[in-house]
Amino acid sequence: MQTVATITAAVIRVLLCAALIVPLALAGCSQTAKLRLIGALSYAKTYASEPSLIVSEFRSHFASHFALETVPARALIEDIASGRVEGSCVRDVPFYMQSRYGCGAAALAGTLSYYGASDELAEIAHQVVVPGIGGTRLTDMIDYPRMKGLWSEEPEGSVELLRSHLAAGRPVICLLGTGLPFAGHYITVTACAPGSGVVCHNGYKPDVFMSWRRFSAFWDASGRCMLIVCPLAAVDWPLSADLRNEFGRVLHRVGEWEKALKEYEAALKHATTASVKARRTYNVGLAHFALGRFDKAQAAFLQALELDPELSDAANALAYSYATQGGNLGEAEALARRALAIERGKIEKLEEAKKIARSLLATRGMKPEKADSVVERIIAGVPDNTALCLDTLGLVLHRMGRDEEAMRVLREALEKAPADDRELLAEIHYHLGLASAADPKAREKSLKKAVELAPRSIPGRQAAALLDSMQKARKPR
Repeated sequence: MQTVATITAAVIRVLLCAALIVPLALAGCSQTAKLRLIGALSYAKTYASEPSLIVSEFRSHFASHFALETVPARALIEDIASGRVEGSCVRDVPFYMQSRYGCGAAALAGTLSYYGASDELAEIAHQVVVPGIGGTRLTDMIDYPRMKGLWSEEPEGSVELLRSHLAAGRPVICLLGTGLPFAGHYITVTACAPGSGVVCHNGYKPDVFMSWRRFSAFWDASGRCMLIVCPLAAVDWPLSADLRNEFGRVLHRVGEWEKALKEYEAALKHATTASVKARRTYNVGLAHFALGRFDKAQAAFLQALELDPELSDAANALAYSYATQGGNLGEAEALARRALAIERGKIEKLEEAKKIARSLLATRGMKPEKADSVVERIIAGVPDNTALCLDTLGLVLHRMGRDEEAMRVLREALEKAPADDRELLAEIHYHLGLASAADPKAREKSLKKAVELAPRSIPGRQAAALLDSMQKARKPR
């Protein structure tokens, strides 16, 4: 362990460097970048004035020492409630103890539970915690609630916005930074009184107090990063075109297709590039398809492909639409194979890029396992829709009466499908059951698997209905 003198000297060097660099760096920076630079300096000043705190921080994960004690927390909440202190608070937010690297998962678990979700902490951690990078990606923190039918967004953080969301009964997840890349800690703020302090769940203890000075220093160091999570019906503030498109996707996911269509169409009006117009037009087509307006859906998919011929999702959706309606099967096969080729080409390019990135990192002395984790972190947001395209091709081949070929393609789809995408796996098994009509036992096995994987999904219900009709057909009359 380094001595106080050594660590203090390091802090002084940071301060000297910051004093020279910050004025120059601020010149062309965005507001968020400016906050990060100023926050890093504020963070360093905090520790320079409290060298004993530096030692305690180095002895354990710095986040476990953010909290002071619970007595000031209770006093602050009472003062806010009585009006003696100007501030906002939210009561009865559940607390979850974090695991290693799991501060983000713990913050999400408590917030989701506050809104009535029943997700287990272990499941959330499995989805959002990345041990290879020692933490959680903000993009995963945003995506997870949306996958569960809740709204989440990362607004431009401010004290006023923090207070307004707390006043509206919404706990706020804040990232406390260190001024260093990829280093920070998520907390759930439940009370805020500017100038006095905040009350938060810090992953180690519930309802703990942080002075306003310390909270501001750490929060500024993250660029005032904050995450809002709430039910869809609670969103009463204006959203940008990009966020309206994302809001539509969440509405779509929970079956609110008419509302989703309105959001997609509103977002489409503000699209400025061909690729963005294509993606949003494709979303419009998905909403029409879900509403049973197949002609409008197919027209939207065609328009999306005209705008962006490389949009594999649109080609695949158009092929699927043709297959489910039983027409244009020759064109459907060509579209499905086109979508599959685009996806495979994308994955090949991605694999080549990963090799180059690993090689570059190795030349800089990075260990192979660390390089792998960094590369995986970078490419994690790139979807692989190969299994989805194979499933569509398999369905098209079945509709064309080429069941042997369809079964081979669908088995490959099962091999490529993500193990945690139960609905996609159910759909592939259902289509495999349709193509296995010549083998009743294999057909029944595939259909039962579809029901087991996702009984409430559309393919799960379709498989259950087909199994029921098969059982009735076997009964003696």
